[in-house]
Amino acid sequence: MEKDLLTPTETDLLTPMETDWLTVKELMQYLKVPDNTIYSWVHRDAIPHHYAGRLLRFSKKEIDAWVLAGKKPVLKVSAGIN
Repeated sequence: MEKDLLTPTETDLLTPMETDWLTVKELMQYLKVPDNTIYSWVHRDAIPHHYAGRLLRFSKKEIDAWVLAGKKPVLKVSAGIN
């Protein structure tokens, strides 16, 4: 019997949930900042976050977009311009 390519398997359904959501500890490691910084950002609503009941979680995709949105443009100076 040939597998239907459009039907996701149980593993396909579980993978995004397992990899997309970060805990505070995982976010600390990912952003290399202390937990009090993360909690401060959450308290000021400065970082995208979600609650699953009482559990604080962060979407990796939203965090990546948030980090990229905060980057300043880099000005390059050419050595040949006077």
